[in-house]
Amino acid sequence: MDRFITKEKAVFTSLLLLLIVVGEIIFEELHLPIWPAFMAMLFYFMSHMNIKEAPGILIGGFFGIFNLILIKLWIPASAAFLGGPLNAKLVYIVFFIGLIVLLMEVLPWLFNAYAFFYLLVSGLAVAVPEPVPNPYLWMGIELIGGGILIAGVYAARFLTAKVVKVDVSKIGEAQ
Repeated sequence: MDRFITKEKAVFTSLLLLLIVVGEIIFEELHLPIWPAFMAMLFYFMSHMNIKEAPGILIGGFFGIFNLILIKLWIPASAAFLGGPLNAKLVYIVFFIGLIVLLMEVLPWLFNAYAFFYLLVSGLAVAVPEPVPNPYLWMGIELIGGGILIAGVYAARFLTAKVVKVDVSKIGEAQ
């Protein structure tokens, strides 16, 4: 069991859970949705805690939510000449995904899978009975809250390494 639950994992997990609990309490007290920030943290984990991915996660996520605002403007403005709202929505999505594929190497922080995923999830979130869905608020939470959570996980790795006295590369999956 010692090889599965190491001291490093126990300390890092404790710090991570503390970060999550504190984040939940703060956002709940402020009556703010935390999902945009937690998605950024999740993507950071999925990138194997590679801090070089953080700008792409945060900027791409912001851009994805921003595209929800744009598509909400696009659909009524273009539905009449595109044959209805479904066609307008499809044209926008095809255009957006096409730009991601075409420009991901040119502007990788903006046109990336994070942007597409945030557009998808924020599109679902507007259907959730929240007091008032607010993509502008979500963009701020994604940038600020997500940035703080990523920084917290990043710091937890170094704090764990210091407490346990191991090389930071042994903490989590980051290399």
